[in-house]
Amino acid sequence: MNPLQTCFVDEDNQLLTTIASDWQPALTEKTKVKLNDRDYQVSRSYFAVNAKNQTLGYYVVLKEIKPGCFERLSEDNQFFLSAILAAPTLGLLGAGLLVYYLMPDLVAPILGWGIRPVVAISLIGTGLLIANQIKGGYVSEHPTLLGSYLYVLSIWVGLLAAFIWLSSTVPAKPLVVWPTDYAAYLNALRVQFEPIWPIILGLLPWLVFVLNILGLEPIAKVFEFLRGRAKG
Repeated sequence: MNPLQTCFVDEDNQLLTTIASDWQPALTEKTKVKLNDRDYQVSRSYFAVNAKNQTLGYYVVLKEIKPGCFERLSEDNQFFLSAILAAPTLGLLGAGLLVYYLMPDLVAPILGWGIRPVVAISLIGTGLLIANQIKGGYVSEHPTLLGSYLYVLSIWVGLLAAFIWLSSTVPAKPLVVWPTDYAAYLNALRVQFEPIWPIILGLLPWLVFVLNILGLEPIAKVFEFLRGRAKG
């Protein structure tokens, strides 16, 4: 009995190479394959009859793995770029610690100054992060109706949450005098959200539950950590 032909094709169904071998069950989805000094990963596979010679073949669709801009850099350049990006983050953390220990009276005004945009950006970012982690999402390799729906829904929920936050936290009067107005604004926010804080804490376990069902365990753990910190 002649072995099946294994035909490796790209995403445009262009033949890359053909080998005479038995069906290879090890070539499952996302298995890495090297052909002609290029790296690929298996996108999908199927059996089909060749139209020319009417023989059954095993077709493996390969997606080329293209390294990103960062991966193309040498290890020294990667380290140098990482150090450059890390420096501002460390600088901000260091400045925050100095303010906290040496000038504690400025902590509340600084938080009052930055809390609206920071929370809004975080809500939008969380929506995007959840969307990109959903299996079968709109931009995934194999989008599904449910996955695409949840992808778009997550983005819109993040945008809507940011809009609601910005709309409900407009200062009662313009913040002009530093640091008095900004400290007073932060205190007003605390008073405003204090009654609904228990409701938010009560909803967090349900959010964690839903995220776990969707397979977003890392994000669920973040919300679980925040809930523990808030209760503590």
